[in-house]
Amino acid sequence: MKYESSLEKFQETVKMARRLADFCGLDLLAENYRPNFRTGLALFGGCSYLVTGVYSAWIFYPNIYESLQAVTPLGMALQGLVKMYNAIVYRSFFQDSHQYLEDFHRAYVECPQYNAELVSLMRKMQLAIKLLILSYLIAIAGFGLYPLYFYLLYGERTFALNVLIPGVDSRTYWGYVCTLAYQMFLLALAINGITAYDTVMMLFICNLAGLVDVYKIKLRELDALLLAPNRSPKKIHDKLREIVIEHYEILRYESELDERYIVINFVQVASSVACLTLSLFLCYMTNYLPGYAFMIGAVFQLLEFCLLGTIFSVKNDDVIVAIYDISWYLLDRSDIKMLNFMFHRSQNSVNLTIGGFAPLNIEVFVEIMKTIYQYFAMLISFMEP
Repeated sequence: MKYESSLEKFQETVKMARRLADFCGLDLLAENYRPNFRTGLALFGGCSYLVTGVYSAWIFYPNIYESLQAVTPLGMALQGLVKMYNAIVYRSFFQDSHQYLEDFHRAYVECPQYNAELVSLMRKMQLAIKLLILSYLIAIAGFGLYPLYFYLLYGERTFALNVLIPGVDSRTYWGYVCTLAYQMFLLALAINGITAYDTVMMLFICNLAGLVDVYKIKLRELDALLLAPNRSPKKIHDKLREIVIEHYEILRYESELDERYIVINFVQVASSVACLTLSLFLCYMTNYLPGYAFMIGAVFQLLEFCLLGTIFSVKNDDVIVAIYDISWYLLDRSDIKMLNFMFHRSQNSVNLTIGGFAPLNIEVFVEIMKTIYQYFAMLISFMEP
């Protein structure tokens, strides 16, 4: 049986994310990366959709339902632009984090116990990424296949997105073709760009669990040294020093993740609440078929972010419990001081937040779902006599 290494799985996932990002000209890990023509095209797509979406809503008014169909996906466009800005401006963070994690996995390729723990983590993460991509594909397919479905069923032309191009008469044949091509271009950008960014975010945060799991194994090794019949104070001191340095690296990495994603989390949650509320309203009032698929993708995306925040908090708790569980009372006095310092720092660890206003976790996901339903019920009460 071929020996599996976590490094190979890590590199596989990075390679997939890079292919998706390269479609939008955002392969930040490329040597001497520079924004290119595809980067400009992606930027044009996102910015133009903000304009054409508002323009279309104005054109369709006073038909409130068609206007809402035009503006509902705007949250995804805003989200994509913010993620694109974040990726380009902070590309050194993505490059450094990738190198840090790759070196981390490479360091334990030849250590079966550590490698087995990391391989298990990478398998779970790859499965989660596949489910996320599947939900995004369902959402995009709901829009992309809708014109074909509508034509086969009713023999009439319709659009993937309810978005018009200023100056183009969509009622003519070529106007319809140009408008539909523009919409398909926007959908292609969305599936590649947002999937690439969210895959990398999942990769970075899930690997925090790997860092903590390896850290816990080393604490158990320290405990074994403390309980050994022939104790070696030097080995114990060196092991503890190694653990303290690793703990510092974990806290540093957590802090960088929170700093880079704090705005992204806020935009993600705000746009998801708006898009899900309007989609639910349109599905209820008009049976808007693309809205159903869109909701699947949006719910999975929001769930992903909240689960990643939960991983953050759970792993911080794991660190505290792991430190407390070792036979610390057998340490020398100087080593106990070092352990106390580490324990104190672990009690003041960083968690992912929504713009610094609220923690990002699964409890918040439940509250967000309740809030979306409340907004939906409010919209229904306005529209129904």
